[in-house]
Amino acid sequence: MIESLRLIRLFSNCPVFGEVYNSLGKFLSSGERRRLELRANSRADNPQLSFFIANGYFKQRKEVVETIKERLSNTDSALDAPRKSDYRYNLSVFYFSFGGYAESLDWINRVVNEDQKDIQQDVYSFARILSLIIHLELGNVELLENAIRSLRRYLASRDRLYQFEEGSLTFLRNI
Repeated sequence: MIESLRLIRLFSNCPVFGEVYNSLGKFLSSGERRRLELRANSRADNPQLSFFIANGYFKQRKEVVETIKERLSNTDSALDAPRKSDYRYNLSVFYFSFGGYAESLDWINRVVNEDQKDIQQDVYSFARILSLIIHLELGNVELLENAIRSLRRYLASRDRLYQFEEGSLTFLRNI
């Protein structure tokens, strides 16, 4: 199935593929065909977003990110919860990286406020740490002390208070 999605994404502009793709209509309903397209696009978009973040392509790639955000809003129902949270986390990191703190906070809140059972624990933990850093950048320091204590308890209760997390929380507390 995954390979099929990749092929659809890869060959969607080839004339011969267009004929083959159109023949899928005989076997799939229009809704199934649309979901297949959305999933193929999502498999390509998130790695592209990660590439932009890793290589510092921020302001130059904002238009591509807008397309990704639009696609995400249209594909929300076709994506599974872990993939949605990965998208949202990466969008938050992208905006944070060039100083778009309000937009970054909006996206990270979507991750933090999701049902925790649907999110990978490492993504959720890093999302909460990033949320604290964003609040610090926005000057919302009043809530940091309690939020840091709460996050430390949360991480400790799930055996996820590793050296990095402890160091991050200690650093934030001492600011």
